[in-house]
Amino acid sequence: MAVLSLLLCLTFISVMTWKNGGVLESISSTAYLVSHKIAFTLTLLAIGGLLLPSMLERSSEGTQFLAFLTVVGLSMVAVTPNYRSEDGLQHNIGGVGCCICSQLLVVFNQPFLLLLWLPCLAYLLFFRDRNYTFWTEISCMAITYVYSMCPSFE
Repeated sequence: MAVLSLLLCLTFISVMTWKNGGVLESISSTAYLVSHKIAFTLTLLAIGGLLLPSMLERSSEGTQFLAFLTVVGLSMVAVTPNYRSEDGLQHNIGGVGCCICSQLLVVFNQPFLLLLWLPCLAYLLFFRDRNYTFWTEISCMAITYVYSMCPSFE
């Protein structure tokens, strides 16, 4: 199921990047590139739903709640384009919560995978790319997918 989630995620981000004509400001900005906001919502919900079983399977019993909270955060981001608040609080809480919970899940189960942050940090420091939110989101997702799909190295 994680493979389907990854394929859907890569396809969606690739199509939206092409449609945008370059690197996105953030993954969330794709909500305004699709013709119907429901497509953004359904895609993100499917990505999270398909990834959840693999995250749960690889997580210790005491950390499985972080997998659920990761998907809850992604779901909060998924539904926010359908109603926009002035401050975007729900969207921001969902996005930050998703990233933090996914990385905590990795810290408590496969901490060495956090080394995968190094290429992102090096890129951002060296090139000073203004799309740091996008690259941060991509790094969180990439590490979460590696965690969810690769065998544990205990």
